[in-house]
Amino acid sequence: MNKAVESVLVVLLAVGFYVGLPAVMIWGWVRWLKRKQPRTLLSVLSLIGFTLATASGLLATSAMLYARAVGGFPFYDPLLLRIYRER
Repeated sequence: MNKAVESVLVVLLAVGFYVGLPAVMIWGWVRWLKRKQPRTLLSVLSLIGFTLATASGLLATSAMLYARAVGGFPFYDPLLLRIYRER
């Protein structure tokens, strides 16, 4: 595979990951909040799963931003291990 094609694919994947996933998450929350149907047990379970997925994504994003701000985590860093334990 050509190096130029590989770099284009990496950029597209990164844009899809860093822009696409948060956009889909926000769109899902907007759709949920605008819903007018009555809340059933299955819809409440869906909300719980969606909430946990959002919390997991926020934890991963904040850990990544923190790691970039401090210059990365050393091997077996206690703070990083605590972040993993909280998941």
